[in-house]
Amino acid sequence: MAAENVDLALAIGRAMKAVDPKLIFVALAGSEMERAAEKLGLPLAREGFVDRLYDDDGNLASRKIPGTVIHDPAVASERVVRMVLDGEIVTMSGKRIKRQVESLCVHGDEPTAVTVAKAARAALEKAGVQVVPLTEMGIA
Repeated sequence: MAAENVDLALAIGRAMKAVDPKLIFVALAGSEMERAAEKLGLPLAREGFVDRLYDDDGNLASRKIPGTVIHDPAVASERVVRMVLDGEIVTMSGKRIKRQVESLCVHGDEPTAVTVAKAARAALEKAGVQVVPLTEMGIA
């Protein structure tokens, strides 16, 4: 909800800032959460989703729609390499949206999560991407 609702996104950001202004706000790339982090001057990591499809507005497609969760490691790997190297996501309709990402998410509640995560990491490393913790990325 906070990805689309500016008031919720700002509330989360303000709470984070009150607890520790150095906390990294991990936010769906292109969302209200990203804009809230920028507005509040919080360290920001834009998040891309390895195992999910996107709507044409750049938000995650509902899991209620069949096929919106990617279980195939090869498909996930190709998409994540494009996301990181080319800075774009491809929506369900095939639309390409420019998005910068610094953080990647694989949903652990999926039975294929470990396989998809391992394949995505291997594909990124094969493409020359060094996978490191956010704290080592110099996000400020």
